[in-house]
Amino acid sequence: MKIILDPDGDAAYFYLREGISEVKTIWITEDLSIDLGPNEELVGMEVLSAARHLGLTRETTRMDVELLPR
Repeated sequence: MKIILDPDGDAAYFYLREGISEVKTIWITEDLSIDLGPNEELVGMEVLSAARHLGLTRETTRMDVELLPR
């Protein structure tokens, strides 16, 4: 997974699968969309107004990801 933060556009994009060029975008809300690839698998999602929804600031340079134990 890769996460791209765009502080100028106040957006975040979560790449769940890379290398898929043809996607179908479905808007869930005015600030949240998901991208589906072939066979309707989830390949990414975009969050607009990311500062408000994700608590990001222009100084955010790091996000921690924690995997839960199995």
